[in-house]
Amino acid sequence: FRPVPPAPRLRLVCVPHAGGAASAYRRWAGLDADVLVQAVQLPGREDRLGEPAHRRMGAVAEEVAAAVLAEDAAAPGLPTVLLGHSLGAAVAHEVVLRLQGRLPGLAALVVSGRRGPTLPAPGGGDPEAARGHLHGDLHTAGDEELLGFLDALGGTAGAVLADEELRAMVLGVLRADLEVAETHVPPRGAAARVAVPLLALAGGGDPSVAPAAIAAWVDVAAAGARAVVLPGGHFFLHEQPGAVLALVRELAAGSVVGSGAVRG
Repeated sequence: FRPVPPAPRLRLVCVPHAGGAASAYRRWAGLDADVLVQAVQLPGREDRLGEPAHRRMGAVAEEVAAAVLAEDAAAPGLPTVLLGHSLGAAVAHEVVLRLQGRLPGLAALVVSGRRGPTLPAPGGGDPEAARGHLHGDLHTAGDEELLGFLDALGGTAGAVLADEELRAMVLGVLRADLEVAETHVPPRGAAARVAVPLLALAGGGDPSVAPAAIAAWVDVAAAGARAVVLPGGHFFLHEQPGAVLALVRELAAGSVVGSGAVRG
C-alpha cells in the first residue's frame, strides 16, 4: 500500500475476513506515521485471482507465516503485530503459534470479530457466547443462503452481488474460506497459548458474535490480554481504523517495553 511511512517503528500484518482481500485494509495505510500496514493477499482474489484458494487452515497459516518471515528478513528490526478479523483472527492465531521462537520481533496478536477458540461448541454452553458461530456446513449451502449470510453481516457491496460474474467469484472464494473455518479444529491447552500480549476486539452491535465470546480469547493469552468493545457491527474495525491503530500501538508499546523500539 501507499503511502509507506518513511521510518516505521512497527509492522502491522493484517489478515482479512472470509471472502475478503488485502484491499480491505487499504484505508489503513498512512493513518499512523509510525505503523507500516501490510495486508495479507491470499490466493483466489484480486491480483491472485488465477490461483486456487486454500481450503484448509494449515495451508493458509503456513503461507502467511512464510510471508511474514520473508518480510522480516527484507526489513529486519521492526516489531511485528499480527491482526486478524473474523476468520482472519483464527488465521492470525495459528500464524503466531508458528512464529513463536522463529520471529524475534513478534510483539502482539490482535483478534477481532471472532469467538475465542476455547469456547464449547454451540448447544452445550452459553447461547449468547455461541451466537453466530458457524455450524460446520455453511460452505456447502446454496447461493441464496450464502447471499443471506453476506447480507446479514453487511460486508459486501450490493453492486458486486448484483453482477452475476462478480457474484460467482465472490461466492467461490467465500465458500473456500468458510471451508477453512468450518473444518478447522483449534489447538487446545498449552498448544493454543500465545506468548505475546493479546488484544481482542468486538463490535458492540455485531450480529454474528457476542462480545463475551470474543473476550474468551483471554484463555489462550499467556502474556496477558485485553478485550475492548467498540461501536459498530461486524465490520466495525473498518469504520474506525484510527481507533484500532491507536489500540494496537498501545498494546505493542507495552509488549516491547525496554527495547526502545516503540514509544506509545
